Amino acid sequence: MNREEHMATDKLLLGYTDEGVHAFIDHSAAWLGFGHRSVRHTTETIEYLEMMKGNKAGRIALLHILIDNQIMDAKWLKNTSTETGEGEADVT
Repeated sequence: MNREEHMATDKLLLGYTDEGVHAFIDHSAAWLGFGHRSVRHTTETIEYLEMMKGNKAGRIALLHILIDNQIMDAKWLKNTSTETGEGEADVT
């Protein structure tokens, strides 16, 4: 998933986004390619971003990492966004 897709997913599921969080997490992608996920895709990164930028940044980081590690996939995200008919996840 590219940065724009990550940010759209944030807005859909969380109601907010922060491009800086995604840039920080994916900083090593330029030279590591797909292997960048071995760097900054950790619970330590989530905790660091929460400490530096607040709880919202931590939630964005968690969602980013869950998606990149394929714990949540695009099919699930699409189904979630259409279940309510309003483009918002039904979390009840």
